Amino acid sequence: MPTDRRKLLTFRADLDSGEGEIKSWPRFYELDALTRADLLKDWKYDIERLYEEALIEFDRDLLGSRVKYNRRD
Repeated sequence: MPTDRRKLLTFRADLDSGEGEIKSWPRFYELDALTRADLLKDWKYDIERLYEEALIEFDRDLLGSRVKYNRRD
């Protein structure tokens, strides 16, 4: 049996300003509240994980820059 996959949210990014937004599609609001809450919880977990990974990478990049800047050769 095929999986029911639908476009419910779209993530948009302005790469010049670093701003982002989420567009919700009408189909998302056609779902019952429990299903929406369940989906949002799943997505929130995934987004938080991606955010933490990005922060770790940023910290590594920043630390690497400091080490290069502070080297006295």
